[in-house]
Amino acid sequence: MSPNAAILGACLALSVAALLWGAISDLRAYVIPNRVSALIVLAFVVAVALTPHVKLVDGLIGGAIGLTVGAALFALKWMGGGDVKLFAALSLWAGLSRLAPLALVTSLAGAVVSLVMISPLRRFAPPPSTEAQAAAAQPVPYGLAIAAGGLWLFAQYARLLV
Repeated sequence: MSPNAAILGACLALSVAALLWGAISDLRAYVIPNRVSALIVLAFVVAVALTPHVKLVDGLIGGAIGLTVGAALFALKWMGGGDVKLFAALSLWAGLSRLAPLALVTSLAGAVVSLVMISPLRRFAPPPSTEAQAAAAQPVPYGLAIAAGGLWLFAQYARLLV
């Protein structure tokens, strides 16, 4: 394995671990810690600086679009702030070329999560906190769907490791 591939692999591993942490946290408490998004952004910065596989300008454009769309959805109260930050962090990795597929995978996974949350299966999910209940009439741990999109995205990069 080349040094570039090893660095990229370490950045991907950190990002996947942070993503899983965020998904589990969202499922348990309907909160995605800011550190989750910060770790994914940090891994992106390291990958941009030390490998040729991740492109800065492409990532910044994708991140700006992801953040802008997310901010609009937050303003409409359709997404929580943690969800927006997590999606924006992943949008850096997606860049312009993978942003639409990331959004598609995330929204398809979001449909599944939403269907589960309105079905009798909801009783297996932890009850939302008072804060989450105040923020949305029916809180949905959308971090799970964003994590599904992120895992798909990082699988695209994992192909570069072999």
